[in-house]
Amino acid sequence: MRVLHPITQRERLIASGVYRYTRSGQRLAGSEHFSIHALPDGSWFVRIDYDWRDLDRTSQLIEALYDPPADGGRLQRVVAQLHAPDGVRRETADFHPRAALIGLSSASGDRQDVEVVLREGYAVLLLKTALVGLQVARWPTGDEEPVMAFCGYRTHRSEPLVLESRRMRVGVEHVTVGGRDYETAVFDVDGEFTQRLWVTAHGVVLRRQIGEMDIRVENLALGQNGTAA
Repeated sequence: MRVLHPITQRERLIASGVYRYTRSGQRLAGSEHFSIHALPDGSWFVRIDYDWRDLDRTSQLIEALYDPPADGGRLQRVVAQLHAPDGVRRETADFHPRAALIGLSSASGDRQDVEVVLREGYAVLLLKTALVGLQVARWPTGDEEPVMAFCGYRTHRSEPLVLESRRMRVGVEHVTVGGRDYETAVFDVDGEFTQRLWVTAHGVVLRRQIGEMDIRVENLALGQNGTAA
């Protein structure tokens, strides 16, 4: 797993693993390695290696910082380094109570900052599986109540994707990973697309369905604070 910053000895493991993607039963040539660690102040730090180089020569290295769970676990910041045949770009997102500040850097080094004004109590619903579980577990409203959701910045259109989204709790199911049984809450989430997620009590996605896409975790390791209920 490639990372922007290496794990330090002061970090405590919450969870790690790799997400494998299949479509209509066929495994795709990409993966999402992830790790979640607790920092000394209780904050959670997520690292992601989203690797599709075998398919289209692109990949992303991502870091995300969350407030301590005892303080609400709000997403504070995301940093992404985007690798493509035409060069490397960097994107950042800083989340404030009523706005998101997006930083965009091109392969040539030019930088642009964009402020996206949002309603207080908005949700953040990003695409990466390791992030979406934490976001769904920390949803800012009750089930089925619509909320404004920031779903990322679309650089090819030079605009943010902001829409109404709902989280609906479907029930509780057990999911087997590596021969071990885990209890998960099952959620349907709508927005840019409809998806179903099987999520542990600490926000680790064990399975995710988006249309014909099926995403499942492998090589799962859980620390003391990442164990399923």
